[in-house]
Amino acid sequence: FAMTEFRYARRRQEQAGIPERIARCTLRLARDRQQRHLSTLADEFTGRNLQKFSVPPIAALAQSMQSRGIAVYLATASPQELAQSVADRLGLSGAIGTVGEVVDGRYTGRLASPIAHGAMKALRVAELLADRGYDPRTCWAFSDSVNDLPLLTLVGRPVTVGPDRHLRKVAEQNGWPILLDDGRPDPVLPGWEPSTPVLGHLRPASSL
Repeated sequence: FAMTEFRYARRRQEQAGIPERIARCTLRLARDRQQRHLSTLADEFTGRNLQKFSVPPIAALAQSMQSRGIAVYLATASPQELAQSVADRLGLSGAIGTVGEVVDGRYTGRLASPIAHGAMKALRVAELLADRGYDPRTCWAFSDSVNDLPLLTLVGRPVTVGPDRHLRKVAEQNGWPILLDDGRPDPVLPGWEPSTPVLGHLRPASSL
């Protein structure tokens, strides 16, 4: 996993199938373990490492939006327990992550639903927006990866954050904002309304 993140940070390109392989490996390790125990471990890990793994200007932007009454959700292929822990510590409205199947309080080693990546992440987000009565056309989405094009095109206000080279090209072609292009700090985004939810992307060892 660490080598995968190192290669991504260096090449700014994600290898095909990597999120699925990581999810399956994680679920095999979690098999027969208690969910509440792993939730505690995820929270302890987040407490030790959140500042190291997040990008302060983007975390601050998310917290600023939340403080203005704008609902902010974290959407990621990472495990739901980790995603929720990060969202809780940042004071966000909630999180969408990959959900492992749990029976009698223990993980079975199988997915409860498809991994929250690519088109499936966008579908999960669309379901959340519909459930809460939000209009996707008024929503913002932030991401660094071309894999999130389904999410970015779902909303009316897509924003790229230190994008990989493929996403950068798409952003330039469509006139999407590019934040944290060369360094910190960045961003000021005009035109958001207090009712607008924000969908964030988490790459556990590179950016939020």
